[in-house]
Amino acid sequence: MHAPAPRVLLLLLLAVFLAVVSDPAPGRAAQKVFVREYSYRASDDDSKNSARRKALEQLRAELLREVGVYLQAYLEIESRSDREFVAEEIRTVTAGIARTEILEEAWDGSFFYVKAQIELDTEDVLRSLNRALEERSSSAELQRLSALLATANAEASSRAEEVERLKAQVDARNATIRDQESRLQELEQDLERAERRLVQVDRAQRVVQSKLEQILRDIDRMTEEALAAYRPGLTFDEIRSLIGEPRATKWCGISINRRARNYGDVWLVFDGSTDILQCLARPGTHGSPCRRCEQP
Repeated sequence: MHAPAPRVLLLLLLAVFLAVVSDPAPGRAAQKVFVREYSYRASDDDSKNSARRKALEQLRAELLREVGVYLQAYLEIESRSDREFVAEEIRTVTAGIARTEILEEAWDGSFFYVKAQIELDTEDVLRSLNRALEERSSSAELQRLSALLATANAEASSRAEEVERLKAQVDARNATIRDQESRLQELEQDLERAERRLVQVDRAQRVVQSKLEQILRDIDRMTEEALAAYRPGLTFDEIRSLIGEPRATKWCGISINRRARNYGDVWLVFDGSTDILQCLARPGTHGSPCRRCEQP
C-alpha cells in the first residue's frame, strides 16, 4: 500500500489544527483590520480610470499578501515549503471573502494614489480555510487513488500483454508439436507400408527360391535319369517312356539331320530321320549340342 503524499498529510493536519483554532477562547479578538497605501505611476496609454484600476489591483494584492503573512504567523507555521503552500490557500480563500474599503485616493495626471483597508473576521477566514483544506485533502486523496488505479491498470495491461505473448509462444510450440506429430505419424505409416512390402517381397523371394530349388532338383533328377537311361539305339518313344518328356527340343538342321532333346544338364541327340538315340552332349562343351555329341 502506498503512503499518502507529504502534501496530503499536511492538508489533513491543517484541517485538524484549523478545526481547533477556529473556535477561539472567549475574549480572543476575531476582527482584524489591514491598511495599506499604494501609488501607481501611469504610462502614456493609461487613463485615470485604468490607472485607478491598476492601482487598486496592486493594493489589493499587497493587502492579501499581508493577510497571508499574518494568518501564517497566527497558525505558527515554520516550514518554508508549508508556508508557501498555506499562503497560496489563504490568498485563494481570503480573495473570496475579503472586502476592500477605499479610505483615500488622488490623481495628479502622473500618479494615482490610493489608500484602502481590509477588515477580516479571522474566525470566518479560518473556517473557510478549513473547509477548503478538507476539500483539497479529499481531492488529493482521490488523485492518489486514481494514480494507484492507473498504475494497477497499467500493471494489469502489461501482465495481460505478457500472458498474450506467452500464449502465442505456447500456441506456436503446440503447432510445431502437432506438425511434428503429424509428420511422425506419416513416417510411421510409411514405415508400416515398407514393412508390409518387405514382408511381401521376402515371401515372394522365398516362393521364388523354393521354386528355383525345385527346378534345380528337377534338373539334377532329370540329369541323373537321363544318364541312367542313356543307351544309344533306343528310340525317343522308349526314352520318353523311361524318363518322361524333355525340357526342350532343338532341331539341328537338314545338313546334320539330328534332333537334340534336353534332360537336365545333358542333351540326348537323336537321328533326325529314325529318331534313334545316337549320343549325348554334356554341359560346358562348346558348340551346338548337335555338333558336340559324345559317343558312348
